[in-house]
Amino acid sequence: MLMVWLLYTVIMFGLGWTLLPGWMRFMINHKLTDCNYAGERIPTAGGIVICLLLLIHSVIIKGAAYLGGNTFIPSLFAKQSLLNEFTLAAIVVVFLGFLDDAVGHKSFKGFAGHWRLWKEHRVVSTGVLKATGVSMAALLFIFHDSAVLRQPIYWIAVQCLLIVLASNSINLLDTRPGRALKGFGILVVVLAAALPSGESAKWQELMIMALPILVAAAVLLVPDLRGRIMLGDTGANLLGFAMGCWIVQVTGWKLQLLLLLVFVVLHGITWRLSLSKIIDSNRVLSWFDGLGRGSRPNKI
Repeated sequence: MLMVWLLYTVIMFGLGWTLLPGWMRFMINHKLTDCNYAGERIPTAGGIVICLLLLIHSVIIKGAAYLGGNTFIPSLFAKQSLLNEFTLAAIVVVFLGFLDDAVGHKSFKGFAGHWRLWKEHRVVSTGVLKATGVSMAALLFIFHDSAVLRQPIYWIAVQCLLIVLASNSINLLDTRPGRALKGFGILVVVLAAALPSGESAKWQELMIMALPILVAAAVLLVPDLRGRIMLGDTGANLLGFAMGCWIVQVTGWKLQLLLLLVFVVLHGITWRLSLSKIIDSNRVLSWFDGLGRGSRPNKI
């Protein structure tokens, strides 16, 4: 079974690597580009590749279940509801992130910026629309399990807040090439370390949701580090949202509260301070932040 998953991972990586150049050309041809921190225009919304792999993965898993998964691979058949709700919620987040990338107000960032846009111009930003939609998508995922009906309403609110803040936390990191993917990678390591090897059911739940997203993140890492493509809100919000869903689905309440506190602190820091300045002022963080990036993004 392990060899099947390894082969499937290699196939998905090859598929993602094949799709990426075509999507980059599509974005350039249709002027879906934005200026990076160095002032160079590069394709944005690279996160669409993540969504495409997730959709393909969902179709393959459902096809495998239809062609005998209930007999030969019961775990796949048993996780259909989980994968369906996760994919649907992820598509909502991708749509809202893409809307922000395509028509959002680029000069207004963060909660403070969106509030200022409303206060000064009485304009509801795409960021506010995105926050509302991501909250609904988070609740959609949380309610996929009937067991949630036995949970107190305050805990459902906590889990929803965790997913929403996780989604925006990765987006807060996406201001330099590769930074969002590195932050996402750290959270993946924390999540994997928190799951005991004997928790086979939890590992299966995590694998069926995470595999295409992890593969897509690996495909995007080098182009993102080299400044050839941006994840955009499309990708950064999706990565954070997915991480929030995984945390809620497979970890206990202690780790959920701890990570929620981390996300709250991160948002509190970035409300007033520049995250880039904080990172640049610390030798270790600056080294890790620049790892693999090079001195300057390459032009298209």
